[in-house]
Amino acid sequence: SDLTSIQESIKSLQEQLIGLQSKLSELDKMRQYDHKVFLESKTDYDQGIEGIQIAIKILREYYGGGGAALLQESSAGLISMLEVIEADFTKQALEIKNTEDDQVSDYTSETTELKKANATKSERMKNKVAEKTRIEKNLDVNSGDKDDTEEELTAIRKYKAELAVQCRPKEVSKEEQIKERQDMVENLQSVLDTLSPA
Repeated sequence: SDLTSIQESIKSLQEQLIGLQSKLSELDKMRQYDHKVFLESKTDYDQGIEGIQIAIKILREYYGGGGAALLQESSAGLISMLEVIEADFTKQALEIKNTEDDQVSDYTSETTELKKANATKSERMKNKVAEKTRIEKNLDVNSGDKDDTEEELTAIRKYKAELAVQCRPKEVSKEEQIKERQDMVENLQSVLDTLSPA
């Protein structure tokens, strides 16, 4: 029936909505975790880069005071190595920033789609529940009409039975029939006597 079909649709929509909410919750948890990891990594890289920059500055100041020849001999290799490490850290910091931006974009896109699907299914659910309510209301009205009709039918049957009893000819015995005829004849005779001139 229509009601059964609607009830199945409502059940299916409820399951889908629960699935969507679960997926949204899972995405939120993943986003929070990924963002926490990003912030920790970014802090580590930022502090590493800052530390390396300070070390390079100190080495240049220290070795720079003794002349360029001394700087080149003693610290050139060390400063070059620190500059390579700084470049690597800067590159990796940029990569994790780009990864974070991509993850935020993916999260936003996915959650937007899930929220749209959730809104659409919620609206369909609302409409199905309203339709179910309308059908149930009609069934209640029809059920009431049926009850009224059954009451009327019972009353008609009872009245018919009473009429049948009243309209049923009485069974008269032979003696009663003979007595009735004799009474009729006597009545007719008395009427004739009254009407005849004396």
